[in-house]
Amino acid sequence: MTRIETAQQALELLEKAVATRGEDYVYRRHEGFCTYTHDGEPDCLIGVVLHSVGWTIEELRQCDNMGSVPSVAEDPTFADRLGNEAIGVLDAAQAAQDDSLSWGVALQKARDRASEYPN
Repeated sequence: MTRIETAQQALELLEKAVATRGEDYVYRRHEGFCTYTHDGEPDCLIGVVLHSVGWTIEELRQCDNMGSVPSVAEDPTFADRLGNEAIGVLDAAQAAQDDSLSWGVALQKARDRASEYPN
């Protein structure tokens, strides 16, 4: 399992995840809720990112009840897997996606957040 530490690492993973569905893709909630998994597959943008670095579907399913990336990172099970910069960048993308914006816009919001961190 790969730890996502820096803003740059998070951005690279987000870019790959966005490429899987396209920048125009808009995430659809399930029964009014955003989830990291659906039907045994990574579902939201962050679910796709975390799965790409080795998080299992079961681990992502556990995150479904936690909500945002900062909440997931506070859980002792997952605390050592995400650095502060990565949390900020992933949270920015997740917030945009959860506001029904496209994954391309979510990626841009993540880039904007990443620019706040030193290189």
